[in-house]
Amino acid sequence: MTDLSIVRHHALGLRKIRKIAFAWAEQAEQEFGVQCIYQEGRTRDELLFTRPGVQGRLLATHNKVEINVELGTL
Repeated sequence: MTDLSIVRHHALGLRKIRKIAFAWAEQAEQEFGVQCIYQEGRTRDELLFTRPGVQGRLLATHNKVEINVELGTL
């Protein structure tokens, strides 16, 4: 298995990054066939995504986005 982790800082605030993360989830569902569960929180949002061979989590806060992906074998 391969694990990928990406952390990016931003100055967009939670409201704007929430819109971007939600749009990314919709696009990932349509283009890559992943199933997404999006949970809005008071201080952070969490997106869980999965499909055969891939599972991951995206955390979005007011100043940071963190994506962790686990790639398995098909």
